[in-house]
Amino acid sequence: MPLLTAAVVVLTVLVLVDLALTLAVVRHLRAGARPTATPVPELVGTRVGSPTPHFTASGEDGVELVAADLAGTPTLLAFFSTTCEACVEHAPALVAEVPRLAAAGIVVVPVLVGDGDPLELAPALRHAGPLVREEHGGEVSTAFGVRGTPSYVLLGADTRVAAAGLVLQDVVSSAATVR
Repeated sequence: MPLLTAAVVVLTVLVLVDLALTLAVVRHLRAGARPTATPVPELVGTRVGSPTPHFTASGEDGVELVAADLAGTPTLLAFFSTTCEACVEHAPALVAEVPRLAAAGIVVVPVLVGDGDPLELAPALRHAGPLVREEHGGEVSTAFGVRGTPSYVLLGADTRVAAAGLVLQDVVSSAATVR
């Protein structure tokens, strides 16, 4: 029995030493760690506070959308691409957010960029607001410097950019300040 007790004590000491060494190594690695990921490039080139750039676009319903027409109405422009797999996941979140945005007086205008609709985004986006379709490099996405989707631009009633980004919740969290 004394041999078994000695073995347990020795084993316990070894485990504690191993734990202390592991923690020391982790602390050392964290202290010297440098970010290894490359920074995410800006995928929306519009800066907060800048005036709405000029653009003209036609909605699917034939109504023309002109930048000047947005004055006085806070507007969320939601950019999606016909070939964007992530957009398929983000479209329902946009549609779900529409009632809250409407209650805040914000109009949602989804912009679907690209030919055709292989991922069938248009039907979902029509539930968010009047759908604008344009080719890659179209006037609306170019005006706002959109280089990746999904992207969102929130315009205040004063037609200045209130928020812009890739995450819907981050952009609409500014909704209280755009009236």
